[in-house]
Amino acid sequence: DEAENNLRVAEAGVQLSRARLDKTEIRAPFAGIIGLRQVSVGDYVKDGQDLVNLEAVDALKADFRVPEIYFSQVREGQAMQIALEAFPGKTYQAVVFAINPLVDQSGRAIVVRARVANSHGALRPGMFARVRLLLNETKPTMVIPEQALVPSGSEQFVFKIVDGKALRVKVDTGQRTTGAVEVTAGLGPDDIVVTAGQMKLRDGVAVRNIGTAARMADDGQMRPAPAIEAERARSNAPRKGNPS
Repeated sequence: DEAENNLRVAEAGVQLSRARLDKTEIRAPFAGIIGLRQVSVGDYVKDGQDLVNLEAVDALKADFRVPEIYFSQVREGQAMQIALEAFPGKTYQAVVFAINPLVDQSGRAIVVRARVANSHGALRPGMFARVRLLLNETKPTMVIPEQALVPSGSEQFVFKIVDGKALRVKVDTGQRTTGAVEVTAGLGPDDIVVTAGQMKLRDGVAVRNIGTAARMADDGQMRPAPAIEAERARSNAPRKGNPS
């Protein structure tokens, strides 16, 4: 019994020595890159003192503020772009994964957190970034010059050229930019519309195209199409009646 007790005491002493030895080693809780150490060999280290910073850079988080008026349009999973002063001309894709439910009373803004992949390791924590949050993602759409529209009450019409003749069609419009308007229904990507002289046109009047056709935007952005003009075909033969 005495020998068994001595064995247990010896084993407990070994475990205590191993625990003390383990405390002489500092193990990182996660994999990352170690920065500059803040102590030197021989320095006395107190409890809780910072020794060195450890940074995990495989995926970074970006915190930014959004005015509260856009609160209803911000949601998790939204795509965004990040541009950094250190890498001019380059943008990095990020995804929103957390939104603070508390609105800052002083700035009337909400804090949004996004995650950006950094597998290449070029980005570093603490860098200044400019974020571009995409609230709405538009699909490829067709735009026409704004002057092609012919309003009638609350509806919008255009004259398109079919077999060399003018045809008045109703169109549904969407977003507008300077000099251009989005057409969501009523026209096809190969249709040619009249942009000048619509007041003199009616269905079936012969016209001559002197511009280019409306085209579908391939990047989903609202961009003005080239000006599309058409004029009535003129005949050299004399006609009776008052000229229009």
